[in-house]
Amino acid sequence: MATKRDLDALEARLDARFGQVEARFDTMEARFNARLEHELRLLTWRVLVAMVATMSVLVSVTVAAVRL
Repeated sequence: MATKRDLDALEARLDARFGQVEARFDTMEARFNARLEHELRLLTWRVLVAMVATMSVLVSVTVAAVRL
């Protein structure tokens, strides 16, 4: 039969192990958030460049149509 001291030791070991698991999850979460932020910034720039290119084409087509 387990004594109070045995149960306390088991609880301490489980707390230490779960602390390690929690630290690993925190690290993974931080990496995921950093990657997500990077990808969102990259996507924003791509959309911005696409919009500028589209507007340039529209202006060029309008100028060409007016000259005709």
